Amino acid sequence: MDHTVTHACGHMQLHHVLGFTQQQQRKVALLEAAPCDSCRRSTRQASGRAVSAEQVAALAHLALASLCGSPRQVAWAETIRVTRLTSLLADRDHGTPEACSACATIAEAKWWIDYRNLPLADLAARGVAAATISKHAVAAAA
Repeated sequence: MDHTVTHACGHMQLHHVLGFTQQQQRKVALLEAAPCDSCRRSTRQASGRAVSAEQVAALAHLALASLCGSPRQVAWAETIRVTRLTSLLADRDHGTPEACSACATIAEAKWWIDYRNLPLADLAARGVAAATISKHAVAAAA
């Protein structure tokens, strides 16, 4: 049954609530106590931007390479790169300055997307290996 619910944020929203009458009343009461979908979404996005701004500030000392790839890949890879590099800097065991600098030079968005779930030790090792390979390729081309 459809119910028009006035949420805690003051917005009204139509919800399709199923169940017996008492169950519907309980669900509507829970919905009334919570913010609407758009307010909840905007709050989550704002908190995500705040965390992202803090992470970017923590990486200000690194020379981050411009990412290349499709616009969607670049947008996704930027969030992955910021999160992973921040984690790598905070890691006492694997977060060496060389590993962080090497990972910061990787410009392929696909690389960040492909290796987004690697453990930090493996990410650091692959980052150093990728930076070494690209340095040799540049030296060979010159």
